[in-house]
Amino acid sequence: MVMRRARRNRNYNGMVIFLLAGMILPMGIGSVVAGALTEGERSLADQVNDLHRRAIGEVLPAVVILNVTKARGRESSRSFGSIGLGSGVIVDAQGFIVTNYHVVTDNDQIEAVLGDGRRFIATDVFYDEDTDLAVVKIDGQGHDLPVASFGDSDAVKVGDVVMAMGSPFSLKQTVTSGIVSFIGRDNNILGIWGYEDFIQTDADINRGNSGGPLVNLYGEVIGINSNIYSPTGTSAGYAFTIPSSRVQYVSEKLIAHGEVKRGWLGVEMPMGGGLDEIRERLSKLELLDPDWGDRNSIERKEKELLELLRVLPESLEGVVVQRVMPDSPAEAGGLKVMDVILAVNEQAVTTSKELRNFVARVLPEVTARFEVWREGARQELEVTLGDRDVAKAEIQRGREDALAQRDGRGFPPPFDFDPERFRRNREEGSSQGNKAGLGVGVLDLSPNLAPSFGYGEDEEGVVIVAVDPDSRAQRYGLKKGDILVSVNHMKIDSAVQLQEIMRYVDLSGKGVILEIRNQDGTDTVTIKGDDAE
Repeated sequence: MVMRRARRNRNYNGMVIFLLAGMILPMGIGSVVAGALTEGERSLADQVNDLHRRAIGEVLPAVVILNVTKARGRESSRSFGSIGLGSGVIVDAQGFIVTNYHVVTDNDQIEAVLGDGRRFIATDVFYDEDTDLAVVKIDGQGHDLPVASFGDSDAVKVGDVVMAMGSPFSLKQTVTSGIVSFIGRDNNILGIWGYEDFIQTDADINRGNSGGPLVNLYGEVIGINSNIYSPTGTSAGYAFTIPSSRVQYVSEKLIAHGEVKRGWLGVEMPMGGGLDEIRERLSKLELLDPDWGDRNSIERKEKELLELLRVLPESLEGVVVQRVMPDSPAEAGGLKVMDVILAVNEQAVTTSKELRNFVARVLPEVTARFEVWREGARQELEVTLGDRDVAKAEIQRGREDALAQRDGRGFPPPFDFDPERFRRNREEGSSQGNKAGLGVGVLDLSPNLAPSFGYGEDEEGVVIVAVDPDSRAQRYGLKKGDILVSVNHMKIDSAVQLQEIMRYVDLSGKGVILEIRNQDGTDTVTIKGDDAE
């Protein structure tokens, strides 16, 4: 045990010496200048120190410790001993404190402790989980509270000097410094519904710093510290801060309305969505996300993207629509797969992040103008956006319901499907002119059947329950769980209707156009007649 510890210490010390040597050796042994500073150098040093002191003095008095406690002795997994969970910063003299959602969620009481020792019990708290932000309200009437000012995070550059303020490990009003390391970092810590656009810094941020401000040399808050990347749980030089542009928008909405309402479109984009990124990744033969379907489906989508890029003007910038979710505002507004969204309300979009942020700032039930590129020309569409919170809840509920229907081995519940009847129907279709058939088995989508495929009980249509190996359906990427919406633009309402229509479709001739809907959205598949079996 002792030898192991000594060996670890020796390795660690060796690593430190190596890093120090790496910094010192390039300077040369004789490059160190000795002797007292000149008056000019001392004046310059005083100016640098003064910049830091004044910036700290502008913000630090408004930085608070947030002690978050729970009744009946319950202890938060985020707590550090019995001391405060995190930090915050006062942004309004009425007593509004900005902090992180993860700091104050699930609380029974929040106490804010100022740097001068004054203590306040929170009277209210408002949350926005998708940005990891919250606003805590204390009674500031007549208390002359210190207030910090926001700076412009859009003006921040990599290399800017910044300071992180907060109470790591309960050490109140601690200040650390560093530089901005990266701008616009996404690390998926907030999940698929979260809004991420972090400022990355190497300023030391540790447990207890969460919710505290990141400050520039002007003494302005340019972000709220949210999370770190660390293999040890303590600062490793990779900290992530929510930019002040987002903090201001969210906090103003929370203060005014108690919540943040956002619009919802209902589309998904490949590879970040932007044409520039798609061109770059496809040129490197990088594949699409394997979670998007089986190999046939992925290859078909890649082929569609390549065909789209070949006919687009090289100067065109926009966001490609890869999926249109069923029953979404996008579908109702006429957006289609392979549309290129160029602008929203006359604001150009070049990445999926920009599109998402623009849509989020439009209120639900408000109609937005979309400029799209479709079939070689610009078109304008009007889309009335949905409520993002409602959509999020419905999608999550549908997934939970689908999981609840599965048995202990993770399989969906049994449904009424007769393989022999499937075979007879296929042979009958072939004898009626449906040359070799599609190679799928279908059923009407009932309330009992729908959850097994991840749909809500009110979902209607004709669902594929089996796909024959080596069939046309299998080669064109159709899969179990797909809903057949239409055949040759004729809407399908029942399995019987599909059977009747397919009697008169000659797959060995002109082929057939299928509209497919699933959890990924709506897609069109053309099964051509030259696909001989």
